[in-house]
Amino acid sequence: MDKSVIEEIHNLGGDVTDPEWEWLLKRGPHGNDFSWSQTRNEAPGYVGVVHLKEIIESKKENDSEFVPKIKKIISIALKSTSANVVRRGIQVASLVGGKEELEKISKLMNSSQQSVANDAKACVFLLKRKIKQCEE
Repeated sequence: MDKSVIEEIHNLGGDVTDPEWEWLLKRGPHGNDFSWSQTRNEAPGYVGVVHLKEIIESKKENDSEFVPKIKKIISIALKSTSANVVRRGIQVASLVGGKEELEKISKLMNSSQQSVANDAKACVFLLKRKIKQCEE
């Protein structure tokens, strides 16, 4: 991670030695090129959110504490001033989040950073659907 991101994580109260930060910011199929649906830029049938879901399921199988740990990281990431950090938090939250994340991410739908607002809208859609299915 570059120095500015490390400094930002420290300023937000995060611990950069947590391996979940490395995964959130440097690994996984999330980030600036993340896709919420099929696009022409990806291989036929590839959807980033589906791929991310598979990776998260695998991580949960290998580490029963992965979701609580990554949700803590997401909570911190959503407070960042870095669009990259916030977007990655939003993208992962779309699959591990619940009502708490929905509330925080809903506020980001009006972000002045269009990429953050777009990701927040897609995430809110998925989280609302997920929460509704859980309540049925």
